Formats: sequence, structure tokens, C-alpha cells
Amino acid sequence: MPTNQGMDWHVYMITALQNNLPMMLKTSLSIFLMLFFAACSTPPTPRTLGDIDITGSRLQHANAPPMPRSTDEIREAYAKYLNHSGKNDRSRTTAINRLAELEFELANKTAHEKDLLKNADEEKIDSAYIDRLNKMIELIAYSLAEYPDSQGNDKLLYNLANAYEQKGDVDKSVTALDKIVNEYPDSQYHLESQFRVAENYYSKREYISAEDAYTNVIYAKNKKNTNKFIEKSFLKRGWARFKLGYHQEAIDDFLQAVTYHNFDNPDKLTAIEKDIFDEYFRAIGLSFSYLGDLDRVHRYLENRSERRYIYYVYKSISDIYFKQNRYSDS
Repeated sequence: MPTNQGMDWHVYMITALQNNLPMMLKTSLSIFLMLFFAACSTPPTPRTLGDIDITGSRLQHANAPPMPRSTDEIREAYAKYLNHSGKNDRSRTTAINRLAELEFELANKTAHEKDLLKNADEEKIDSAYIDRLNKMIELIAYSLAEYPDSQGNDKLLYNLANAYEQKGDVDKSVTALDKIVNEYPDSQYHLESQFRVAENYYSKREYISAEDAYTNVIYAKNKKNTNKFIEKSFLKRGWARFKLGYHQEAIDDFLQAVTYHNFDNPDKLTAIEKDIFDEYFRAIGLSFSYLGDLDRVHRYLENRSERRYIYYVYKSISDIYFKQNRYSDS
């Protein structure tokens, strides 16, 4: 046998076997043994954090280690990873966040199952649902505390707000949303968070604070793909101003909501669009009815682009007067 300083042992084995075989077999055997030893010396492909989250939909290689398939197996794999990884491991936050998302998915699945079961099982389902939400909240709170400057914390706060909201803890939900608003102005969740903060003020009848919060949405710099929040903010700011007695300003906002929605042809709307259209013009008509002077409608709309809606404004006012038995006004 060769020593460490002599012939490579792979070569030695091939040579020894070749010396005792017919020529016809020597070449084939040499190739086989070289491939075999090469395969034996190749280290196995290392598993990564991404390998954990592989479901049964992906075909497995015959010689690959078994991958977790079910949600429970994935959760267990993430938990094991967290138990054995160091605090400075950059992938820990990814694992914690993914584990929190899985808990949220399971919570929603549990809520769906509740709808399918009889009332007798509701208490058991409710308990499991709350447990899932609590686990998610604990994971996110831990991640935010341990990694306060980590990229993606705005998403964690968004998920945290949703979990608290589903638990019915509105104050803690709004606290998380406020943090997004104040600390992550460029976040994709910023405008929605600001809008939900405004909605909270409105639901508590804090109309001045609601008006300010809706205004922040309307004039926010980060408006990409957020027309729905701007449109809703015009509508809700209009109602906040209406509640405060600012009827002229409320009309301004309601018409801005109409403009943002851009109703193509009011006479050919779908049922859903018709409901939205009627809601907007009922608000406009109600606000004008509080102003008392119908001549103001014509003067107000005379030089505005919304003049094309003047018929619907008068119609909405007339409908309101009719319901109020103000027949002479209608």
C-alpha cells in the first residue's frame, strides 16, 4: 500500500485491479472506479434556511435528504434552526419572521374551521385561534426587541397590528400602526397604516384628529398604487368635516372622492359601482341640504370639472328633501 508520501490510494487501487483483469475490462473498470471515488469525495450540498420551507409540491431528488412537507414540519424545522443558531446569525430574523407568518396562517385556518364546525366546538376553536395569535405576537415582539434595526421591521409591525386587531386589542394594534407611520415613511405599509389610524380616530368620534390623519394620507409623498386610500380618505375626511359642521368643505372632499374614482358613465354602472356612486352623491346632497340655498349648487359647480354631475347632485338633494317631507324644496 502507498504511504501518505507515496502514490495516491485511488490510483493504487485502480492499478492493482487492472493488473489482474483482461484488457477488455480494464478500461471500463478504471472509469467506474474513478467516478466512484470522485463521488465519494464530493461533499454533500449544504442545507440552507431556504431549504426548510419546501412543501410537497416540489419533487425530491432520489438521493436528497428528506425535506419537511407539512406546515407542522416546517414550523418544527424553523424552531430547531433557531435553537441551534447564534444570536448574531443574520438568518435568525428571517426564520423568526417566517415562523410568525406560519402562526398567522394557522390562526386564519383555525378561524375558517370554526365557521365549518358546530357551535359546540367553537370554544375549543377560539382557544386554539387565540393561542396561534399569541405565539405570533410573542415571536414578533422578540424579533423587534432583539433586532430593532433589522430590515423588514415595518412588515413585522404591520403583521403585529393585524394580530392585535384580530384579538380585539385595538389600542395595541394602533400603537403598532403609529410606529410604522412615524418611523417608516417610505414603507409600503405607511399609507394604509396612516389610514387605519385615522379610522380609529373616526370610530372614537375624535373628528378633528381624524381629519388631520386623513389629510396626512391625502398629502403623503409615498402614493404609489394607493389611490384607494386617497379616495377613501377624501370620503372619510368629508364625513369628519360634516360631523364638525364644515359642510362646504365636506362637499369639496366628497367631490374629490368622485373625481378620484372616475365614474365613466353613471347610467351604465355595475351594481357595485352604482352603490358607491349613490353613497358619494347622497353625501354631497346631504351636505348641500344643510347649506339651505339651492342656488349655491349652480354657483358652486358652474366653473368646476364636476359640473357634468350637476343633474345627480340635484337629484340626490331632491331625494333627501322628499324623504324629509320637504316637498316644496324638492
